[in-house]
Amino acid sequence: MSERQGADPRIAAELAALVLHDFRNMLAVADTSAHLCEQNLDDRPFAERQIKRAREQLRRAQDLATRCLAVAKGEPIDRARIRFGDLVDEAVSSVAARAGVEIGAPPDQRNVEIACDKALFARVLANLVENARDALEGGGHIELSIEPLPDGGHAVRVRDDGPGLPAHLWLAGVTTKEAGSGLGLLVARAVMSAHGGAMRLEPRDVAASSRPGTTISLILPA
Repeated sequence: MSERQGADPRIAAELAALVLHDFRNMLAVADTSAHLCEQNLDDRPFAERQIKRAREQLRRAQDLATRCLAVAKGEPIDRARIRFGDLVDEAVSSVAARAGVEIGAPPDQRNVEIACDKALFARVLANLVENARDALEGGGHIELSIEPLPDGGHAVRVRDDGPGLPAHLWLAGVTTKEAGSGLGLLVARAVMSAHGGAMRLEPRDVAASSRPGTTISLILPA
């Protein structure tokens, strides 16, 4: 399935930012794997796992660049039917683990299929998971879930039980992270716009808990 659209200058610019933003993260993971491989050459199975991980990151970087450049030029989104579980697995494997942070999705939702561009949408999920992980400094839980919509589309949600994202930082292009760029949410919005969908920050009940968390919904049309 695909949909035709003309090139949008804002989307093109933000997709270019996505390439720069995510290349840095992917190359960092590949570099770490290469370093671990160097330090453990005598442990062949371990070294081979690290080589495989580094190659996976480089493949994803190539796929991402190809898709972003194509969409930025106005080519159609490559929307295919993808298992939600596969998207979750690809997104989570792209994010470095942090002690005390659990990431998961309801088992009964993993086989739900959604229409999306896998390379681009998986990066949106990875960016949101990474933001949530960084917010959980003392540990916590991140859940990715999916819900059907009346029009045949889906809402994919990324929830964490951290301190909550201040509303004034939502899509402000700034970051509270020392090494952050503030681009993650902006490029996620661009990907959702390219899909004909939307991204929104769900209201949080500050009075309900000292850690009200953050919930971001990604709306994908049918």
